[in-house]
Amino acid sequence: ISDEDPIKAALYARRALAALGATAVQAQVPERPDNFAGLTRQRNTVPFGDARRFISSPSWIGISWEGQWAVKRNLVAGVLLGMHDFFEREDGTMDFPSGSATGEQARQLTMGSLLATTRWFPRGMRWRSVYLGLGAGTIWAQESFQLGVFDPIENSAFHLALVPEAGVVIGIFPAVKGMIGARYTVTAPSGSYLGGGSRSFQYLAITFSVMEH
Repeated sequence: ISDEDPIKAALYARRALAALGATAVQAQVPERPDNFAGLTRQRNTVPFGDARRFISSPSWIGISWEGQWAVKRNLVAGVLLGMHDFFEREDGTMDFPSGSATGEQARQLTMGSLLATTRWFPRGMRWRSVYLGLGAGTIWAQESFQLGVFDPIENSAFHLALVPEAGVVIGIFPAVKGMIGARYTVTAPSGSYLGGGSRSFQYLAITFSVMEH
């Protein structure tokens, strides 16, 4: 046996291991999602519950940012920061114990969100995927009411909130995807608002997002 035979055998073994390793990596890439993604989201919202009793008009002024991390091949978790604003102006009359006042009324409901989020992709994260999600955390809400030239009356409070959602992810570029979803926010009763008593705000949001890996 020549001295070159062990060297050749070692080289062949090394090449075989490298080939197997490359094959394994290629097989895993489609299954392994990128670990982090940032989502910028625009929200179109319809109020319900106490939110609708204060302001009945839908709102197009809402935006949020979310960072999410892959936990498993079909599961992600993240943190969301968001702000939404409802506004309505009308002429009307308000009755008080000592009389009534007529004039222009301006109502504003501003809501800021800090939520922990999770999404489950039943068939994994593919070029096109559907998902189910849930958010939980706190929402700060502020009601503002102004009648005519009088100073506005403002009341605010923090609320615990749950936010179930569902939607679809559509690939645009290799590192960029679009998301279209529906989210329903429900807050626990809290605070002391205009007219007295706590409020439980609810609203349905249709969201359009850009997700970048």
